[in-house]
Amino acid sequence: MSVNQANVWIAVSETVFQQIKDHINDPDYQGVLINLVRGLRRQVDIRTTSNMWKRPTIATKEYRLFSLVYGENDDLQAIRDALDTLSAELGNDFSVAGAWWWDGRQAGTQWELDQDGERTGNTTGTPIYPINATQLVKFMPDVYDEQSDSMIPATELTDVNLVQGQSQRRFV
Repeated sequence: MSVNQANVWIAVSETVFQQIKDHINDPDYQGVLINLVRGLRRQVDIRTTSNMWKRPTIATKEYRLFSLVYGENDDLQAIRDALDTLSAELGNDFSVAGAWWWDGRQAGTQWELDQDGERTGNTTGTPIYPINATQLVKFMPDVYDEQSDSMIPATELTDVNLVQGQSQRRFV
């Protein structure tokens, strides 16, 4: 896997999810959701992977989170344009929750290098899709609390569904 691969998390309302379901098996579909439908068609086990996250209600709408993987053969600029168009056209029913290169850094950032050209572990630049941690944490699966011996809501962002060979995502 290479650094030219990208992982994008998208949040969609139930309204948009129903539209996706209506078109996911239609090979002739060419509507506004075409790139999203194509991306979801490639997910290996969409039912299982979509259930890894919670489905929070935000501002009266229930949302689902999906993790899309794009590779070297995909036109990443065209995908970004399509995601931006969906964000503009669908408003609060669709958002990009985050985007990462395969090496774990957020899309739009670069590794900071020391005087020898080695990575310092820090990044520079501005993420293309800034993470709204307050909203995104609502999707995180519950965590086990040893003190109460029960599951409690997550209070921080965690990696969910890392694909083989993918580095841990950086949330800052």
